[in-house]
Amino acid sequence: MNLYLVYMPGGGSRIEPKFPRRYQLADGLWAVASRAATCADVCGEIGIGDGTRGVVSTMDSYYGYFDNALWQKLAAWSAEE
Repeated sequence: MNLYLVYMPGGGSRIEPKFPRRYQLADGLWAVASRAATCADVCGEIGIGDGTRGVVSTMDSYYGYFDNALWQKLAAWSAEE
């Protein structure tokens, strides 16, 4: 499973049905797990680029201080094949 950061203000209605493995970090910002191979694939799934603004970035590693639930989800998602 690949990890991505998705910044898409007002995009919850697009992200929630496409990514059951998601965690909202802040307004308009999510960590998501997907089998998509590239950031472009994720953008295509949620319609970024067709007049819809947003940014998708891969998460190759992570570090910081946040809710314990986030770290547990990221570790679990990373372990999924």
